[in-house]
Amino acid sequence: MSSDLGLLGLVVENISGVSEEDYNMELINESCVAVVTFSHHNDVENFLNEARISKKFKQYNLSAQVLESTCSLRMEGLPPQANRDVLDVYYETLRVEAKSISMIPEENAAVVTFFKPEDFVDMLHRKHSICKVEVYMYPYYESLGTALYGKDRPRWTTPRPFMNKGTEKPPSEKRCTAVVVENIPEEMTRNLLGQLRASVVFLRKNTLWS
Repeated sequence: MSSDLGLLGLVVENISGVSEEDYNMELINESCVAVVTFSHHNDVENFLNEARISKKFKQYNLSAQVLESTCSLRMEGLPPQANRDVLDVYYETLRVEAKSISMIPEENAAVVTFFKPEDFVDMLHRKHSICKVEVYMYPYYESLGTALYGKDRPRWTTPRPFMNKGTEKPPSEKRCTAVVVENIPEEMTRNLLGQLRASVVFLRKNTLWS
């Protein structure tokens, strides 16, 4: 176990029985939540079962649940002229149908939700340029109220998906490998916050879908 993950990381390793190479963690400090991502979906069920009876979980009043699937992406780095009409035309050009587009002009951002999970995957993996400006995409979770960026949060580097070659499946067939840990006290995350500022490791993207 690695002490630089902070107390929270040590608790996750102790409960799940996995090593630090077999999971990643993204802390959303403003809401006292962490997304824990396992390499194997079986580890999620084991973690949830063990968390229910864990004395440490009870001691810190923590709770955990499975992270839901999403078909929403947060677009960041949009140029000022990229309004809703521009984004509509952009996705029409790519032959992708957006269910909804919510503009966030004060952040040069937008949250786009797609009808089809395969369109979500395609857009996440593409490189995007709008009005000759590079735009970045991150999976957005309504329940979290934020996108997931990876351990280098919030550095604007597009996370790469983790998939075993030859075993890729549509999102609807993927089994969830992420859980959300809530009510995290400050003392559990002090060391972890230091690591988040320096880390360049990103979440494996088979965490994104159920």
